Amino acid sequence: MNPSDLGALDSLGQERDERDAALLLEVFGSIESWIVREPELKSVSNKLYAYSFGAIWTDKRAGIPVGWRLGWSAVPWSAAARALLAVDARGRIVVRSATGSRDPLSLEHVVPKGLLFDELRRLCQFGTAAETVSFLHENTRLAVVTKEEGKGVFASATATALWRRAKMRRSALPPAAYLAEVTAASHPWQWARYLEVGHDLGSFATLREATDLDPAIRERLR
Repeated sequence: MNPSDLGALDSLGQERDERDAALLLEVFGSIESWIVREPELKSVSNKLYAYSFGAIWTDKRAGIPVGWRLGWSAVPWSAAARALLAVDARGRIVVRSATGSRDPLSLEHVVPKGLLFDELRRLCQFGTAAETVSFLHENTRLAVVTKEEGKGVFASATATALWRRAKMRRSALPPAAYLAEVTAASHPWQWARYLEVGHDLGSFATLREATDLDPAIRERLR
């Protein structure tokens, strides 16, 4: 896989992509209008943005069936996340946790979804469906990591710089040239936070592509 495509979502065809993008902008615009009328409800707005984004755009393009965790199999997993998978006595694929956590895995947006939402709100006012499709295909990346890995990425200096820059500019993502400053030229800039905390992008693989899975797990994923 080309590193720049790691975690990227599939296109459903330009016509369908633009139709979904137009709907997404309409929904985001409606949420924005609702918050203006009812500002005290702003605290739940991120949940509405996240649900709408998943339902309209990401889930169907990542091949994620609603409510099925191992539907994440088409998304690249870190080696540590894959290592938590096992087959139980009933022949079911389960997730083990060394810390006792009931939910040790996390499906993450490689580019923070808050920054994606900032740009989508801007596109509601000034953008087109075609521009939104281009933006989403370039910047929407998904990965499955352990919760501990996710905490490290979230706390990275790059993450802090992204948020500070976005807040100051009142616009969404900084240009690729800015993020390229913290990544090697050969690495996709969307993964800057992961590279900073030492992730080897070559170790990420979908469950169907991974060569280090227990054969029993691979058999059940067919």
